This record gives sequence, structure tokens and C-alpha cells, in this order.
Amino acid sequence: MARTEAEKAERLSRLRTGSAVGLGLAFPVAQTLSLGDPVWGSSNVIHLLAWFVWAAAFAVFLVWGAGLFRGRIARLANDETTVENRNRALGMGFWGAVIAAFLAYWASFYEPIAARDACRFIITFAATPALIRFGLLELRAIRDG
Repeated sequence: MARTEAEKAERLSRLRTGSAVGLGLAFPVAQTLSLGDPVWGSSNVIHLLAWFVWAAAFAVFLVWGAGLFRGRIARLANDETTVENRNRALGMGFWGAVIAAFLAYWASFYEPIAARDACRFIITFAATPALIRFGLLELRAIRDG
């Protein structure tokens, strides 16, 4: 059964919505589980590989969402509402990063914080709300038609 381009774009939008919320919920859990010393006998190499997996997932999501895939279906899936939702989500991510950086700076007066841990903290508090916000805005847009 052949699908129209509009149906394919709708399916792509729904998949993107679920992916954003799923990544947004899984990322802080994974970061929390990997804090401190390597656990369960894993090495720093495992931690580095896990970071590469996360980076690849975010890169695919960003490339997919930024409209770098050209074509009619991509243009249909990245309509004006999606662009506005992405901008609003990125704004939330920016403020999450600013607040996390302030908290890391403040906490460093009471407890030494490694630069790597501070970076992970800031990235987590930037990416998580941005992804969840984008997914929820897109979900609302899909529901509203």
C-alpha cells in the first residue's frame, strides 16, 4: 500500500515527537547512573563509548530535526509550527544551561567539582528540558491538528 507524502510526513512527525520525549527522559537517567567512579566493573572506555552513543543519538536527532535532510517529506514534517516549537525548546535548553552553570559555580564553593562532572551536569540540564519541551509542544500540535 503506497502512502502519500503527507502521511509519511505525519508518521515522521509522530516518530520525532516520541523520540524527543524518550531521549529527554532517558538521558538524565543514564547520566545519573554513570556519575562518579565506573560501576559494575566497567572502565572509562565504557563511559566514553556510552558518551559516543548519546552524542550520535543527539546528532541524528538534530540533523533530522534541523531540516538537513532535504525533500518534500522533510519540508512537510518541518513546517512553521515545528520550527517555532524547536526555537521555543532551544530557548528552554539555553536557560537550563544557564541555571545549571550557575548552580555548578555556586556548589563549587562548598564541594570541589571536576570540570568533566560540571560539563555533564550542564549538558544534562540543557538537553533534557529542551528535548522534553520540544516533544510535548509537537505532541500538542499533532493533537490540535
